[in-house]
Amino acid sequence: MKKIVVCFLLFALFCTAGFAREEGWKRGGMPKEIVEKLQLTPTQSAQLEKQYKNERQEMAAKFKEIKKLHETLDAAFIQQPVNESKISATIQLIKETQMELADVHFRGLMHIRTILTPEQFNKMITMRRELRNKMDKKMKHDMRQEFNKHSGAGIV
Repeated sequence: MKKIVVCFLLFALFCTAGFAREEGWKRGGMPKEIVEKLQLTPTQSAQLEKQYKNERQEMAAKFKEIKKLHETLDAAFIQQPVNESKISATIQLIKETQMELADVHFRGLMHIRTILTPEQFNKMITMRRELRNKMDKKMKHDMRQEFNKHSGAGIV
């Protein structure tokens, strides 16, 4: 049971950390690269920025909920004796909140679809896929380096 819980926690942390790492727009405004590659009109750019801001606010609230739930989970794991029903209930709440987070993202994508032309939307999806692949490779590389650093092994 403990192995399953630990695996789930690592997976949940990995998923939420991926959302939290996105930095593309944090300096106030849409990155030039997106505007240029998608050939956005000023109206589209403004609409996307508004959508992004609204989505990020909703997501930030969900991340706060998830963080509090993880704190509750940590406390439950430390507690002696371990209360498995409390741990299971907290994990269920984390799952539900993560699903709500995915729903926010999905609604955002559906709204973006109404802003962009079909060609722009397809290009955006391609750009996202390329970014995701790049991030996956970097994450695998970083994890491999971290493992090697701590294990002393030369595994590549």
